[in-house]
Amino acid sequence: MYKIAIVDDEFEALETLEDYFKRFEKEYDETLVVQMYKNSINFIEEYSFDFDVIFLDIDMPQMDGLKLAHRIRKIDENVIIVFVTFLSKYAIKGYEVNALDYVLKPLEYDSFKLKVKRAIDICAQRNANKKYITIPCVGQDITIEQSELYYVEINIHTITYYTSRGNFTAYGTMQSVEEFLPSDIFLKCNRSCLVNLEYVKRLEQNKVTIADRTFEISRSRKKDFVKAFYDYVFSKVE
Repeated sequence: MYKIAIVDDEFEALETLEDYFKRFEKEYDETLVVQMYKNSINFIEEYSFDFDVIFLDIDMPQMDGLKLAHRIRKIDENVIIVFVTFLSKYAIKGYEVNALDYVLKPLEYDSFKLKVKRAIDICAQRNANKKYITIPCVGQDITIEQSELYYVEINIHTITYYTSRGNFTAYGTMQSVEEFLPSDIFLKCNRSCLVNLEYVKRLEQNKVTIADRTFEISRSRKKDFVKAFYDYVFSKVE
């Protein structure tokens, strides 16, 4: 199953795309959950990280598709974006937001289905490589992709998980966190912080920068932390 968003202020285009997705489901035996939005501002304010593909009309009032795509990329680097436009020259700017492709209006099914198939194939490949973790948060457990977790901090018994979806709170010990996170990717830099080595931006002397935060590396953990980091880096090169 794949979740699709359509953002277009034209009712006729929304109807046509909805119909095309239904035809695509039958033709390729796929299950698609399609949600339609006529207002770009409402869409970004209610943004859901569950979308696999977003079809964006470029020419919309208030906030056009290109501006909306830039807003999306600030919070979601992975979702697939496909532009919908009357003029291909506008879609060329899609490289600025790493858009996969564009669909020209007036919409034609044969061209449309090829672009959807390309997007779905990419989603399928991503899903095959995804690894998930379940965070035991207050109120309910949250399941996210392993790569969405930046770092974890603990203050007494309050644990905060910093992720691309926001911050989540739980109660427990750092040891309990270490037990369910893979030790080759998540490593303690000091007694109260555990970081995702994938997001190390800078490592110097006794400090490590993860995303937008810089943490102290304790003296007792420095040697093991530095070795683990370079082992991780070299494993990606091989």
